[in-house]
Amino acid sequence: MSLCILHANCQGGPLRRLLLASAEFAERWNILHITSYDHTPVPADALEHCELFLYQHLGPQWGELASENLLARLPDNARSIRLPGLFCLNYWPLWTSGSPMHFGDIYLDYLLDKGLSPAEVAHVYLHGKLDAAYNLEARIQNSKLHQKTKDEGVIISLEDYIDAHWREEQLFTTINHPAPKLSLMVANAILAELGLPFLDNAILEQEGDALECDRHVHLPIHPAVGHRFGLPFAGETRRYRVYDNMLTFRQYTLAYIDCRLKGLPFLVYLATLRV
Repeated sequence: MSLCILHANCQGGPLRRLLLASAEFAERWNILHITSYDHTPVPADALEHCELFLYQHLGPQWGELASENLLARLPDNARSIRLPGLFCLNYWPLWTSGSPMHFGDIYLDYLLDKGLSPAEVAHVYLHGKLDAAYNLEARIQNSKLHQKTKDEGVIISLEDYIDAHWREEQLFTTINHPAPKLSLMVANAILAELGLPFLDNAILEQEGDALECDRHVHLPIHPAVGHRFGLPFAGETRRYRVYDNMLTFRQYTLAYIDCRLKGLPFLVYLATLRV
């Protein structure tokens, strides 16, 4: 058996499962999935024996884990395939990485930082006009332009597909957790590049939520975003899976506010929340 290294974020889990569901792929390669987001080192002996390197690009700021450094250490006969790092702000245009909270929300953080009471924050956030505070369309378009730049050189770009279908069906469960059908499209692009048969869409039903990046957290969508962009699956009464709870967007918002004020780690807070 030949060694395939899969150097990717959480999207690598479903992708590994799909590739090994291909009998032709599984007969030839063992997959070593090394997660990138937690800075897991890539063993030197694995790189020395690698024949297929599947990777989401990491820039020079990642040091030894930068893609150029890892590619340079592969054997001359190793094949490398650059994968897309799927990301979508469309459903959560207020998301920000500059927050003390996991799944940070720029508007909620702004309201909390102004010193409003929890009830005031919740009322303004849930009932105010989001577009009056932030240009939602502009934030989404800026994110798309950034993503297209990141996708240069990847085996398949799904930006056009996402742009055409994101309003009619939910294609992400969080900003970087794609629906299984998108993972399948990436897997089939890899198989095609290797000259192997496609996986049939039936694999999606067979594997179910095992093909999700994280089956425990489906990030709720603001109903105002649903109304603004005509999303049939983002109403006020919808409940989203968040660990052991099925939360409405309002319940999720109240949890965010409470957690932020208490200064607790949000994922730990959500995992222990009982509603």
